[in-house]
Amino acid sequence: MYSVVKLHKIKIKIKFLFLFLFSLFILLSSITETFSYHLVPILGISPDKKKFFINIGENKNLVEGMEATFTSDNTSIIAKAISVSDKISIWNISEPSAIIPFQKDQIVTFNYATEKIWMFDPNNYLTYKKYQKEAEEKKERMESLKTRGGYKHIVAIKRSRFTGETATISQTDSSTITSRNGDIIELMYAYNLGLGIQLGLGYRAEKEYLLSTLVNTTSDRAYFYLDLSYHFIPIEKFSHIYLFLGSSLGSGVSKTSMPEEDISGKSLLFPTLYGGVEYFFFRGHAIHMEGGVETISTKESFANGIRQDTSEVNYKIGIGYSMLFQ
Repeated sequence: MYSVVKLHKIKIKIKFLFLFLFSLFILLSSITETFSYHLVPILGISPDKKKFFINIGENKNLVEGMEATFTSDNTSIIAKAISVSDKISIWNISEPSAIIPFQKDQIVTFNYATEKIWMFDPNNYLTYKKYQKEAEEKKERMESLKTRGGYKHIVAIKRSRFTGETATISQTDSSTITSRNGDIIELMYAYNLGLGIQLGLGYRAEKEYLLSTLVNTTSDRAYFYLDLSYHFIPIEKFSHIYLFLGSSLGSGVSKTSMPEEDISGKSLLFPTLYGGVEYFFFRGHAIHMEGGVETISTKESFANGIRQDTSEVNYKIGIGYSMLFQ
């Protein structure tokens, strides 16, 4: 009796196992069918090229309202089933403004999925991967451009020429000045703060030549100055060229040589406004051209204690060379 009961239980277990395996087989078959591909001919196309029909229907688990992808060698569309019979289905293109790109009797690939239709055509997929790689490289380049290649430390040397626009000199009639110009040399260290902003500390030496109907003088000035500039992110086609704007403030000393005696004192450089273009000709090396306007105020004294105050506005133009370090 015990053996009969045990055998009956084994039969029940085998029956349930068979049913489970059969259900699993049906499920897997359905999933495989759902995500499989079919080569189907376009049996007919409506005159408005919005509808077409193919030779699969309910026999391939198609139902009205479902969407599917149809792909040829270089074109993919998504269409919606509007009528389904046992072996025939009619489809309407999903994009209202589009028309069917296929021809009657053309063989196309049918797929139940509608996501990422470019994957159904190897050529489209390779093109997508190429553009994806180019987009990633472009993003990396633009991020690099925002930090000027990731360089943090800059050492620059500049050589400029200036000419006087206006000048006011105490104890002197400014109308007697016939010309005023000079030369500037600068050495600067700057730190790249990111987002195109650069903060620098520099040393500047200059010599000015003043000619007048009364007397000719030469002035030597030296400054330490703070510099703040903004470098615009370049467009991709000219990624090695930066436009920039800046301003600086400096304080230093001045010495003016006259025929009778020399006078000396303090000098203030403020404000200096400039703009220019920077060209990277090699990794970590750049040349630049700039022009600007600046105001200089000088307070000097003669040996007898008489003070001479000078205020002048100059235009300058110059070139420079920069080395950039990580």
